[in-house]
Amino acid sequence: MSKTQTKEQQIKECGTKFLNAFINGKLEPQYFSDITTQFKKDIENIDQENASKIIQEYNCILDLIAKSVQLFDQRTQIFERRVLRLSSIIMRSQLVEQQIHDTIYYKDLLRYKEDTIKATDKMIAVMEKTIEDIDKSNEISQEEKAKLQKNNTTALEFFKAQKDNLLKDEEQRNAKIEHLKKSEDYIVNVSEIEDIPDFLNLILIAFLDTELLESIKQALLKKYKIKWNKRNVFVDNETKRPLELMDYHILIKNIANLLSLSLLNSGKNVIDSRVFNQLTTITLLEEHQSTKDYKELLKKHTNEVLKVLENMDFKPRVATLQTCIADNTKQFLKELRW
Repeated sequence: MSKTQTKEQQIKECGTKFLNAFINGKLEPQYFSDITTQFKKDIENIDQENASKIIQEYNCILDLIAKSVQLFDQRTQIFERRVLRLSSIIMRSQLVEQQIHDTIYYKDLLRYKEDTIKATDKMIAVMEKTIEDIDKSNEISQEEKAKLQKNNTTALEFFKAQKDNLLKDEEQRNAKIEHLKKSEDYIVNVSEIEDIPDFLNLILIAFLDTELLESIKQALLKKYKIKWNKRNVFVDNETKRPLELMDYHILIKNIANLLSLSLLNSGKNVIDSRVFNQLTTITLLEEHQSTKDYKELLKKHTNEVLKVLENMDFKPRVATLQTCIADNTKQFLKELRW
């Protein structure tokens, strides 16, 4: 440290050196003991009177970073579990919608067979007229009449059966669609379940929790000039962010497909509007992240959490972090109008 530095500058330099050495150093008890002892000596040499408070402050910074990493991991796992649960719901609903779509599509094909039904009606009329004419004819022997009537009657029954089957098939498919729409997995019925909006909200909250925790960690790292190696005292391997998870990307594709099928099958949105908006939001989280409003609100709530913590004594800061995150996430979600 330079002699020209102020006491405050010396403390900051010493603190930054300690934090970096601690976080990115060797994972050995003796190493941590040595750097902690050296840090204490350095601070006492710089400011004996306030040494205890300064040392406590920097230890609190370590605890806050450790807690933010721990909570981040927990919230990421919560997000992933909820995504998997939602994926199960969406996949079942998607299967129902696909069955409805296939049935409707086949019905559309049947509509193209209207010409066949009309042609069948004409053939039935012709066969009935032919049978009637044969009965009235005096030019044909009774034996010949019997043969002709047998053939014509067989043909008439065939055409009538063909028409009945086409009409019956249409009725069966209508009934099948109505039956599928009564399924508990039909997305309209799912969207009307009382706790579904709250469940979807919890997914969004878990995501915003991770965003806020990561932002707070980054703010602390920046403020105290800490380098963050992917492997350090707090993490063996950097935890994947929620939107980097493969399950999430599978989910958003399935949601998009489900919403498209539902719209195609019904010709309009029949899903509860709140649930529809929540599902759409979940698929667009990556896009929301890049918007100006989102970034400004994330910064705002990061600063609010840090401000609350800085105005407290050192000891309760770590315990208060979780409560601050929960309160600010709810407000964050409200202000986003998701």
